[in-house]
Formats: sequence, structure tokens, C-alpha cells
Amino acid sequence: MQVREKFASAKAKTAAAVALATAAVMASPMAQAAIDVGPTVIEIGEAKAPIGLIGLAVLGVLVALATFAWVKRGVK
Repeated sequence: MQVREKFASAKAKTAAAVALATAAVMASPMAQAAIDVGPTVIEIGEAKAPIGLIGLAVLGVLVALATFAWVKRGVK
């Protein structure tokens, strides 16, 4: 029973070491690759205007609701 447990433990450690080594070998070329962020930056820049308009519309609705509640409270 003890021999089987030791063998399983050694097998698990070996498998973990092999997995770690494989991950390290596979990850090193990816770590050296340059990521092109230019198109992403351009897309974010182009999206600023529509996002601003949506935010302004939401703010306008909130102001309209607050004004309506304020006037309604004054009428009572």
C-alpha cells in the first residue's frame, strides 16, 4: 500500500513538472511577441463621441425626471 502511494505521489510530481516545463516552453515565444494595439486605440478614440452622446441623453432623462418630480411636489 505504501509503495503504491509513493509511486502515485512521484508520478503526480513528475506530471506537474512536465506540465510546468511545457507551459514555460510554449509561453516564451508568446511573451516576446509584440502586440499591435493601434487599431484598438483608434476604435476607442472613434467611440468617444457616440458614448458621450448616449451619456448626455441619459443625463437629460434624469434631469427631466428630477424636474418633473420637483414641479409635481410644488403643485401638491
